[in-house]
This record gives sequence, C-alpha cells and structure tokens, in this order.
Amino acid sequence: MELRKWQNQFAPRILGRGEDYYYDGAVRALKWNGREISATVCGSYNYKVKIAVSDGVVGEMSCTCPYADEDNCKHMAAVLLAASDDDFPGENGEYHKEPEVPIEEAVQALSASDAKILLARCAQQYPDIADQIRVKVTGGVSSKQVRDWMKEVSNITEEYAGRHHFIEYDDASAYTEAMTEFMDEKVTLLLDAGAPMDAFALTCKVCEEVSTVDIDDSDGGTGMVCEECANLWREILPRMSLEQQHQMFDWIQAHYDSYDAMYGTMDKFLFGDAGQEAAFQEPEFLQRKLELLDERISNAGQGSYRLESYVIWRLDIMRQLSVSDEEIKGLIRKHYDLPRVRKSLIEDAVREERFDDAIELLRQSKDMDSRYPGLISDYSGKLIEIFQRLNRPKELRDELLYQMENVYQRNLEYVNLLKSVTPPEEWPALREQLLSAPKVEWVRGELLEQEGLYRRLMDDVVKSKSLPTMDKFFDTLKREYPDELREFFAARLRSAMEETSNRKGYAEIVQRLRKLATIPGGTETAAALADEWRKAYPRRRAMLEELQKRGF
Repeated sequence: MELRKWQNQFAPRILGRGEDYYYDGAVRALKWNGREISATVCGSYNYKVKIAVSDGVVGEMSCTCPYADEDNCKHMAAVLLAASDDDFPGENGEYHKEPEVPIEEAVQALSASDAKILLARCAQQYPDIADQIRVKVTGGVSSKQVRDWMKEVSNITEEYAGRHHFIEYDDASAYTEAMTEFMDEKVTLLLDAGAPMDAFALTCKVCEEVSTVDIDDSDGGTGMVCEECANLWREILPRMSLEQQHQMFDWIQAHYDSYDAMYGTMDKFLFGDAGQEAAFQEPEFLQRKLELLDERISNAGQGSYRLESYVIWRLDIMRQLSVSDEEIKGLIRKHYDLPRVRKSLIEDAVREERFDDAIELLRQSKDMDSRYPGLISDYSGKLIEIFQRLNRPKELRDELLYQMENVYQRNLEYVNLLKSVTPPEEWPALREQLLSAPKVEWVRGELLEQEGLYRRLMDDVVKSKSLPTMDKFFDTLKREYPDELREFFAARLRSAMEETSNRKGYAEIVQRLRKLATIPGGTETAAALADEWRKAYPRRRAMLEELQKRGF
C-alpha cells in the first residue's frame, strides 16, 4: 500500500523503535477493510492498533498501549511500515498475502547445525538474544555482564537526553518505556540465573536514573517506571535469602525520601495499598518498620499531611505484633487530633457494634474538625447510618437537620429521609425552610419538581437564564407551562446564537432548536428562528451547514 508522508508524525526515536518491531516480525494479523488498517503488535504485551487511511493519507490512529494516549507510539509506526510493504494492497485492493509458515513449525524443521548458525547470527545482531543464550548455557550472569547492564541504564538516559542533558516532552514517554522494557527484560534474566541481589541492584539503578534525570515528565512516566520497580521488588523479594532481604530493606530505608519520583511507591511497597499486600510481613521486619515509622513520625511534625498515614500504619503493625492495648491507646491519645486516627477508632467501634462509643467519637469529631466540610459530611453521614440502624427517629431527625444546615446536598436522599421522619402536618413549613437553605440550593429544583411546585420551578428556570437547568426539567415544564417554556427557550437560543462563533456552538444550538420544535407550537417558532438566523448571519457558513444538516 502506498502511504504518503506519514513518517513525520513520529519522533525519530519512536520511528526507530517501530522499525525494530517491524523487522522483528512483531506485527501480526494485519488487515485492511478499505477504510482502516488494523493489526496486533507483540511486545511486552499484545497491543491492538487501528489506523484510518483515505486516499493514501494516514488519519486518526489508536493503540491500546498506555503511551498512545498522549502521542503516536512505536506500535503504530511498526504497523504503518508493515502496511507499506509492496505485497500489502492498494486503496481498493483485498489483502490476500500468502500464509507464512508458523515460526515454531519452521524452527522445528531446521537441522541442529542450521539452527545453531542462525541463532549465532541473531545473537550477533541482537544483544538481548545473546544475553539470553549466555544465561541458558552458563546458568548464571557474569559480574562483567551486570556492570555492562548498569552502564546501559545510563546510556539509555544519555541517548534520550542528548548534549543538553534534558529529555524533552516529545521524547519522555519513549524514554520511560525504553527504560521499563530494558529493566523488565534484564531482571527476568537475572532471576532465571538465580541472582536476586543483582536484579534488585539493577532496579535501584533504574530508579536512581529516572528520578534524577532532568525531564519534562508532565505525563508521569517516571512515576510509572518507579511503580514497575516496586512490582519487580515483589518478584525479587521471595527469591532472596534472609540476609539479602535485610539488605533490600536497608536500601529502601536509606533512600526512603531520596527520590521525588518514588514518592508513594515505597509506602505502597512497605505498608500495602488497595489490592496489594505489604511486603516484609515477618515479625523482625515489622519491628524494623516500627523503627522507620517512629523516625518519620518524629520528623513529620503535627502539620505534615503524611503524619496521619505514618500513625495509622504504626497502629496496624502494633496490632499485628500483639502490642499491649495500653501502648496502642497511648499512641492514639498522643495523636487523637488526627482525623484518620479517630476514623480508625470509629470503624472499630462500628465493627464491634459498640454504637454508643461510635456516636460519641463522631460527635467529638464533628466539633474537632468543624472547619473541614468534607469530614463533617462523612461524620454526619455515618451518624445517620447508625441512627437508622438503631431505629432512633428523634436523633435521626436532629442529625438530618444538622445535615441540611451544614452539608451541601447533592441529591434528595437525605431530604426524603427527613420527610419520612417528619409529621405530615409539619412538613410544609419545614420544606419552606429547606427551599431557602443555602446548603440545599443545588437540589432546590429537584425538590420543587418532586413536591409538585411547578409554578415556582418555572419561575426559577426563567430567573436562572440557564439552558442546562431548563434541560433538566424540560419534560415537566413542557407539560405544565408549554407557552412560557417556548418563549423562554426561544429567547435564550437567540441570545446564545448572538454570542457563538464556532461550529461546536452552532451544533449545540441547532440541536436545541430541534428540542424547541417538540413543544406545542414550537415547530413554527423553531422555523422562524432558523429563518431569522439565516438572514442575520449569512456569512456564518458553519451555522448554515448545521441548520441544513438538522433539517432547517
């Protein structure tokens, strides 16, 4: 297939990596349907690539690899190279490439001597294959080879950083991907060779390299590399002797605050994260973690946002080590002002069904954290749950009134619950209080609609001059006040068209024009507006096209 001037859509290094993939035969299931090229590219994972082509011009491209979200990737380049083959079809052709013999079948058909000759050639051309062969033959990795790999980590950085010693944004994702692939590949070899400490040392070198390089990393690629370091640590740790595990812990402890890119990664590794268990769970390591946390707690100070995490982790480890209740309570008393500490006590009380203790803690917390709206919302919501569970209607009603006064309502859940525990004769007066309450303002329209107060709802919509607000209550207002809604709608669309100057805005207005036509009498009003706009704005080609497209 003849494809025109697509290479300039790729950074030179990305294009080079794509060539490597193409020549390695990584492009599979290449297809053409007359509009789109699709293929699977085999790398660390199998990635799906789709590329639109029209008259030989490459259009929109997509790939399932994480780096394609921000820029064109090497997998796309590999597919375009494969599609540029002479035997790939032209624009109107069908792709009937002769099926290739599966590589596994071809290898089996080789004689031993021919296989060795070809393997030696591949090893000379591709150092990665040579490394794998050496590991298979010797069962180990030489210290020289490890040193060479360590140097290669720095070489990768130098290749992308260039003489200015800075990795530009356009090269950042390719750099972090190259570093990750290199690390994954070599660590696998080292683990196969029974060298977990060398594998760990290589990850540390990569961590140091990506954390200290000067890079425009607005996409967070260096953080992804560090996350992969931690994933590899989870594979390396079980292969280590106890002495080696202590050496790993020593390195982590010494570099705990050294690298910004590792921020959070070491925490997740040592203390766990959602879905991942903490490493170093043996008692002697738990004790070392306590010592590490004590140092962090001491250095953090009361104002540190990480202090809460340190204290919570320490409490968890103390419980794992069956530390005395008095010692645990002492730590809690010392840090009782920290919301997450009290939250853990509340969760324990609820889990153990000590509801009166939980209620007292929640009430204290509301007072202590009164300046934090998010915490107030959480505490009040938890109290509401408890009062419902214990069937305490008076306390439930009081807490719901507290909610209405102090927490912005995002929906009518608590409003409806308050209505259910309010005597019917008292509800109209309370409803009026809610309708004027600042914290209920966001759901005022929904409350008016639910309560059948349609006149006030219509007045609110007109007063707001908001088309999105009108959209929310369109069906109700069309039923109750079609004439007023039609007049309001037309006036707002007229004003919107005066202020709009781009196709997207025109498309949205014309779409609403069709909605206007569904109101009784709206067909004529919509047609009149369309005629008015054609006369008032005859040079707005995009607007005219949108009107025609929508039948106006």
